Amino acid sequence: MDEYKFAPEAVAVLVAAFDEPNGAADALATLKTKVAEGKIAVKVAAVVARDEEDKLHIQETGDLSGKRRGLLGWLGLLDTGIANAKLDEIGRVLDAGNSVLVVTMPLGAEGAVRQELQAAGADVISQELSPRVVAELERHLKEEEGE
Repeated sequence: MDEYKFAPEAVAVLVAAFDEPNGAADALATLKTKVAEGKIAVKVAAVVARDEEDKLHIQETGDLSGKRRGLLGWLGLLDTGIANAKLDEIGRVLDAGNSVLVVTMPLGAEGAVRQELQAAGADVISQELSPRVVAELERHLKEEEGE
């Protein structure tokens, strides 16, 4: 029997870059509103911003989908999920006055979320994670949590 028969759905990870320090936080607020209205599906997100004084700010959300742990948690990362090292890495290459929003969602929701982010003025790149990869990451996380 294929152990991935009931694997989670494929998911997308979007990274949206803004040329203003509040761009990512403002876009996240819009996404949260759209999620609450049932217009889009988003799992978890993180904002990385570098203000005009060159100070780095990192904000992670809880699981917006209402589940115990979001995809970023499935990635084997702590808290809401994006590893601090990865956020720090993004921050190191971020110019003062710019910000980045990292968002995960079901693959089928990628188009609507991408459209919202582009409408907010972001340059957006994406990566798909197949159901097999998501299942393997989820299994690894459960092993680490002792489930």
